[in-house]
Amino acid sequence: MAVSILRPCAVYGLQSSHPREWWLIKRALDRRRAIPVAYEGRSVFHTSSAYGFAQLAALCLERPEPRVLK
Repeated sequence: MAVSILRPCAVYGLQSSHPREWWLIKRALDRRRAIPVAYEGRSVFHTSSAYGFAQLAALCLERPEPRVLK
């Protein structure tokens, strides 16, 4: 049996309750010169678009096979 496991991280999109872009925009509007970056920029944490995730799910339905996607 083909099973696809999809593991999104920090999903964002239209009508998101916590827009991830606001953090960056707020600091720019405050005219801050530096933006702190966690783990010296080496973090593998990433955001996932709700739209992109839906497209990925549709592709998995079209081409079933065992896989884990993160």
